[in-house]
Amino acid sequence: MDHGRRQEQSQEQKAIEKANSIYIDGCFDLCHCGHFNAIRQASLLNERLVVGVNSETEIIAVKGPPILNAEERCAIIESCKWVTKIEPDTPYTPSAEVLDSYNCEYYAHGDDPAINADGVDICEMLRKINRFKEIKRTTGVSTTDITGRMLRIVLKDQLPASVKEAPRQKFL
Repeated sequence: MDHGRRQEQSQEQKAIEKANSIYIDGCFDLCHCGHFNAIRQASLLNERLVVGVNSETEIIAVKGPPILNAEERCAIIESCKWVTKIEPDTPYTPSAEVLDSYNCEYYAHGDDPAINADGVDICEMLRKINRFKEIKRTTGVSTTDITGRMLRIVLKDQLPASVKEAPRQKFL
């Protein structure tokens, strides 16, 4: 009898935790202020923030190979003060089932397009079932831009003059 009561309380606690939890995910390769600003904004939306670090297989399918391995990417996110819990090796496309498995009510993503390998907006389904929260994307900074700058430095003598000094964007 007492065991059933504890199990009931546990289910109630789980429901409270879920209602107070939000999930954000990403590749988090070459983390920069934009990544940390997204995590910070998501943490302000609820009491508990679960951060998923996408699997290498899924990243390769959508964006190409990451520079940092999964362990390195997870260690960076784990050290972030706004993160309550980290989930490694997550799918690139979140779903209600993914949110439920991490005990989160909502998914947070920036106001920029989020398209998976099939060309589908990954946020649309969660928007339709009211499990999506939008945050503001930090403009002027991206992993693609950082990688491009690194390549220009490494390949400076091999690139045409028009590509050597691409303008830097100002971020907000």
